[in-house]
Amino acid sequence: MALSFFVYGSAVFNYTPSIDGEFLDNFRQTIALGRWGHALLHLWILPEPYSPFFSLLLSVMIIGASTFLLSIMLGGNHLNVIFYACLLLSVPQLAYQIQFANQADTVAIGMLSSVSAIYILDKWNEKTSKNYLLLVSAFLLLISLSIYQTYITYAFSIALSCLLRNLILSKHNSKQILKLGSAYALVFIVAMVLYFALQKFIGSYFDIPDRSSEYAKHVTHWGKRSDEAIIKTIYDFIGNSFFGGLSYGLNSFCLIMIPAAWLIVSSLKEGFKNFLWSALLVLALLISPFILLIYFGSVQYPRTMFALPIVFATITSLAFHSIKSNLFKCVISAILLTLSASSVSTLFYSDAVIRQHDYILMSKIYNDISENYPSIINKNKKKVFFYGSVENKSPWVQKNSDTFGASFFSWDGGNNLRIRALFDYYGLARFNTAQKSEVISFEDEIKKMNVFPSHGYIKEINGIIIIRLGDKIGLR
Repeated sequence: MALSFFVYGSAVFNYTPSIDGEFLDNFRQTIALGRWGHALLHLWILPEPYSPFFSLLLSVMIIGASTFLLSIMLGGNHLNVIFYACLLLSVPQLAYQIQFANQADTVAIGMLSSVSAIYILDKWNEKTSKNYLLLVSAFLLLISLSIYQTYITYAFSIALSCLLRNLILSKHNSKQILKLGSAYALVFIVAMVLYFALQKFIGSYFDIPDRSSEYAKHVTHWGKRSDEAIIKTIYDFIGNSFFGGLSYGLNSFCLIMIPAAWLIVSSLKEGFKNFLWSALLVLALLISPFILLIYFGSVQYPRTMFALPIVFATITSLAFHSIKSNLFKCVISAILLTLSASSVSTLFYSDAVIRQHDYILMSKIYNDISENYPSIINKNKKKVFFYGSVENKSPWVQKNSDTFGASFFSWDGGNNLRIRALFDYYGLARFNTAQKSEVISFEDEIKKMNVFPSHGYIKEINGIIIIRLGDKIGLR
């Protein structure tokens, strides 16, 4: 728990609204996207959309519990448990998830559910007479999938980690590996079948159309681009990931190549069959964080790469068992953990700085609207449309850091709905927002207007107040 707060504590005590945090009701959207577990938890138990301090605090506490459970399951014993925890937190992928405060708490719950599901299967493997544990495991995995479908890849990586641990430390033979692997497959299938059945039922109960397949089609590139181009994208992305090309703060992952090679080579002394199993499991584990990349054929967001920390910690800690010096292992773990905490702090600070910039910019626009169209501020029903974007950059933004340090006034090339929601979030004004389709017909007239901050960037056209922030219309 203490290590978890050391790495992610800056997010808890320096809350800043992030992209997506401006929307105050996500119930229908999350049901539509198949994340009904998230929606129901926020409907019945957790605050909707989130509590700025509590949601992140709860998230980091649960991350600490997951880290503890993983460490005792995969770390081994004694100091190795602590080394595993440090290595797990040395790849701070979860920063890219808990940045989204509206799902930080449930994502952590989903993580703990996945870890618990595999932990229980591990216990079943020790006492196979207790078959009810298979159902408990499937239920926990179901909870995890209902919160965030990507957790299926996370659970898969944990399962592979257990198989590799059993092979190297417990000296399991092929029969034992196949038996446990079959149990994993059975539980995964049962959980997925239940998930899809309940998804259909819950969507029907709340009368919310299922948009998860629509979203999946949107992000799938197979069939939209040539197979050669997609294969090149996958190859380049995976290759770059092992050579420092991941998002900011995650590049300690590239160190994994050294212990991975060691595990494969050192397995030769155990015989050819053991070598084949070791090579297969290590390579499968290395590829497991990129399953979605291969499945969709498109570049993977860092927030979906849950498996990176698991893969790094498992392979490195297993290699650590060949090193006798605890001092060496302690120094390496401490350095990596410190670098991780530093990266997380920098990421969240870049968000804090840009949000101050956004508030200053929003205040300027608010004052100009008040001066030119005071009735709009006084809850007039006239529609408002924010056209285009303002180049608003944080000096602290880091290269390849996804949405960290991103301005609401720049995102999506200027997103009318997001900007409107931001005014509402800060309580400045609740505008009656026009849709993009309503202003396209007179876009030529809009382009004759001055652009912010020049005088005349606010004008009423065809009964809609246009606020021209940039040269081109944004995404929505």
